[in-house]
Amino acid sequence: DTGDIIRGKDLYLGDKGNDKLEDNLKKFFGKIHNGLDGEAKKHYENDTANYYQLREDWWTANRETVWKAITCSADRVNAYFRKTCNEDGTSS
Repeated sequence: DTGDIIRGKDLYLGDKGNDKLEDNLKKFFGKIHNGLDGEAKKHYENDTANYYQLREDWWTANRETVWKAITCSADRVNAYFRKTCNEDGTSS
């Protein structure tokens, strides 16, 4: 599932593409981690190898937005499993 991939908890290890994806996610969350300051920097100071805590918290904060982005495109052609847009373009 998308959340498991983001959080680094996807247990499927049979695809070599997963290593590349994981490396890219580490780079992405590394950039976020390097931009932290104040309390956030202190909170994640020991979360530097795989950024699992940062990834978990990011997913919790952004899961709804990510799901809408995956399931509701502007032209509604790129539906992901099910339609989530109303006919008037609003999200359901």
